[in-house]
Amino acid sequence: MNRDSGDNVSQVRKAAIELGPQIREVADEIERERRLPSSLVEAMKAAGVFGIAMPQPWGGSELPLPEQLEVLEALSYFDGSVGWCATIGSAGGFISSWLSDGAGRELFHDAHGISAGSVLFAGKATRVDGGYRVNGRWPFNSGCLHATVLGFTCHIIDRDGKPVIRPEGFPEMRLCWLPAS
Repeated sequence: MNRDSGDNVSQVRKAAIELGPQIREVADEIERERRLPSSLVEAMKAAGVFGIAMPQPWGGSELPLPEQLEVLEALSYFDGSVGWCATIGSAGGFISSWLSDGAGRELFHDAHGISAGSVLFAGKATRVDGGYRVNGRWPFNSGCLHATVLGFTCHIIDRDGKPVIRPEGFPEMRLCWLPAS
């Protein structure tokens, strides 16, 4: 588990490795309840796990991708579902890079923003003044119970209730990010 030492290991990875005993202690609970306990989620936030890809100006560590993977691997070593939820939850840093700074900060208030979502096109986004009205039913997805931002895939619907078709003949679709609240 400790292949690197010194400056080659980020503070976040060190903190992730230190979470090992706590992760092992709640492993049966994770399996039984099918979710991470809130105490572990809070410990992961404090360790900086969900901010590994977040921009440094937002308080994230913005680790290089290989080091992000090392953090996720360290968590997965102790429990695969913890690593999986950390992977999904930390994706907010990547998501925020596609957004304007204002929109990104509105969704992800700081480096502790946790993302989750579904890529099944189960919803509809109807065009309205200033954006879209999102509606639909999506399946339960990993990390959704502690996420602060949820992403949902939607078919775009025009104001008349008809699907918008792209020039190539395919339906227009969007990934819509919303505050979990």
